[in-house]
Amino acid sequence: MGPDPRVIADDIWAKLLWAGQNLEPGDLPTTDGRTYPVELIREITLTWLFAGQHSDEIARLRVGCIRWQYDGLPIPGDFGEVLARDAVCLLDVPTRKTGTAFTRPGDPLLGQAIEAWQAVRPAQPPTLDRKTNE
Repeated sequence: MGPDPRVIADDIWAKLLWAGQNLEPGDLPTTDGRTYPVELIREITLTWLFAGQHSDEIARLRVGCIRWQYDGLPIPGDFGEVLARDAVCLLDVPTRKTGTAFTRPGDPLLGQAIEAWQAVRPAQPPTLDRKTNE
């Protein structure tokens, strides 16, 4: 037994990428009078599209899971110059069912979306990670 991933047709994948990158507040439904912040939905969407993580792994990403690197040197995330073309976004992935924590390079759009959500994210009390008990 092993994984049996389904292939997504190129035209469908292109539509998913376009929709994820162009998500607007009007695209989000309201349920029971509650609306999730568009930054949260955009971060989850772009993480799913660009990071290749399972939903459980996306939900367990920590605050500060993004680091930026340019020409082999780390740079602060709030650096004011244009980074999208040359900087590398590094995503710290938590421990998962089949392996230890690791870092993977990601698209700069992913890093910008995660940082946008972290900027508007309300303060949260620390919680226990159900996988690692950290």
